[in-house]
Amino acid sequence: MFLTRVSVTSELLWASFFNTASPYTPLPASILPSADVTTSLQQHPAIEKLPDCVYPGMLSQLTSAGGVSVQAVSQACMRLRNEMAHARNSSQRCMSSHSIIDNQQIFNVYMHSAHPEHVDCNSIFAKYQIPERAFTQNGYLQFATVSGVLALLKTALRDEENRVFVMLSDASIPLYHPVLLYMQLLSLPKPLISSCHHNNMNYERHNGFVFTKYFRRHHWRKSMAWFVLQRNWAQFVIDDMHVIEIFKRWCFYCIADEHYIASLFASYHLDNQTLCIQDSHYQDWSRKPGTHPHTFRPEEINASLLPVLRRHECGSMLLKSLDSALDIIAAPSHEQPLTEQYVAKSPECPLFARKFSNDSQQLILDVVSQCANASSPFLC
Repeated sequence: MFLTRVSVTSELLWASFFNTASPYTPLPASILPSADVTTSLQQHPAIEKLPDCVYPGMLSQLTSAGGVSVQAVSQACMRLRNEMAHARNSSQRCMSSHSIIDNQQIFNVYMHSAHPEHVDCNSIFAKYQIPERAFTQNGYLQFATVSGVLALLKTALRDEENRVFVMLSDASIPLYHPVLLYMQLLSLPKPLISSCHHNNMNYERHNGFVFTKYFRRHHWRKSMAWFVLQRNWAQFVIDDMHVIEIFKRWCFYCIADEHYIASLFASYHLDNQTLCIQDSHYQDWSRKPGTHPHTFRPEEINASLLPVLRRHECGSMLLKSLDSALDIIAAPSHEQPLTEQYVAKSPECPLFARKFSNDSQQLILDVVSQCANASSPFLC
């Protein structure tokens, strides 16, 4: 699932990735981990739902000491309806285009663009824009980005064959062969997100929040926006009608996509039901303080970068599993569950990386295609 501004910056690499995946077929559902919806939880009581067209800055303009009036928000939303309808129409204009993604079967792709009217219909991702729209323009730091994530989850959940849900950005790249990623993702024992308490929770971001009996300050958690959720946990997120409404009302600049889902888990005391790993991506935060990681540019991209992105020993360990992954997908045992045939290796190892500039995509493709005698990329 891609949450983008307009386009995916490393489209050449993704095209090669999906082309590499084209010979393979999905594993039989009978051996995959259960996709049952989590039903044992007593849901927090629902809070009155704000309209879905809430946009960045609206609540801060309308908030008064007594809270946010649903009627006032509804009136403010009226002027956005034409814009939202235009965005929905724009997302459909490329549906007839063919994409290299169509040639593979092991991944389903969904894309939410903040500016669907500007998406190039020649893009391999163009036809995968979802019709459900969230007003994510200029939505960074606020709840709007989470609205885009939820729109992607809701759309992807409609296909019952989808077992694992991976959140990616327009600047994400895959670090491994598609079959190895497929096996790793299907074999993860828990969601790849952190709902565990740690020393960098950014408590100041919830200043101004009005908490409830069910969602308190000590439930505040921080993870990264680029999560991996199994189907039952994706449904758990979509079913929430309590914590989401608190974030909608009070998250003006709280960077909600780093806090909402992790805090939702914590509000149900499900901290240990996550892997307590904050990110599925390698990101370089060491260059300068700020709210964005370093963007890799052409002069930084060479053969020595790939092991860094894979975190050296982590990458070496994962690569040793590639032959096994290829054997299993070619001839899976129908008598054993997948978790007995393939055990996820080192979940703390990043499977993706970001961020990369638009003008670096050919160099990135060259780096992952440098394997000696390799007929396809991602083999080293």
